[in-house]
Amino acid sequence: MGGRGLTGTPSPAVPLSADDIAALYDRHACALLTFLTRRTYDPEAALDLMAETFAVAVAQRRRFPGAPTPRPADGCSGSPATS
Repeated sequence: MGGRGLTGTPSPAVPLSADDIAALYDRHACALLTFLTRRTYDPEAALDLMAETFAVAVAQRRRFPGAPTPRPADGCSGSPATS
């Protein structure tokens, strides 16, 4: 089953290097981890969910049509919030 863009046409496979994946992680990990920690009240579960989210995002990248504008980083420290 191939991925489809918003127009219903198949999206081309997008090759990602280790640097591309690292940049994706660096850009979104903090906000995602903060969100998941607040939702689960469990920092360990939040880390597991974040890892799974990134794994699925990379594996299913053909299904994502892309964002219209980049979002700025929010200055997170990268560690799970415990409050």
